[in-house]
Amino acid sequence: MFSGDASQGNPALGNAHVTLWDAHGEWNARGIHLRGVYAQSTLDDAEAVSLATGETVGSRHKGWYAEAAYNVLSLSHKDEHDLSPFVRYEALDTQQEVAPGFSRDPANDRTVRTYGVTYRPIPNLAIKVDAQDFRNRAGTGVDQFNLALGYLF
Repeated sequence: MFSGDASQGNPALGNAHVTLWDAHGEWNARGIHLRGVYAQSTLDDAEAVSLATGETVGSRHKGWYAEAAYNVLSLSHKDEHDLSPFVRYEALDTQQEVAPGFSRDPANDRTVRTYGVTYRPIPNLAIKVDAQDFRNRAGTGVDQFNLALGYLF
């Protein structure tokens, strides 16, 4: 959890106090990997922030995701490599609520479906490829394809 002043001493932003909290969960056993996150935040005086920035800024935000993966190489107990197809579903809304007099942008209420695979030739190195299906209430989501290389040291 975090709570603090977001106005950075700028009087035009009013009493922009932000509070953010989240919860994480993860479970791993026999090649199965499950994880999830839920986050929620509030911004006091979103009206002043919106007026100062010229953009509608949400006063309440929330989001979550759930992911499931399975290491198909776990069937062979000799192999230390990891090859894990995965799926993830995300839902987030950065304008769940806005200040009176401002309008929510339906493009900010979105869901993402991700389908991919992660390969770890060694525990600290990950090669990941996935496809993402982006949707929002405005119907303007743009899908994407991702390729990533990660190293944990």
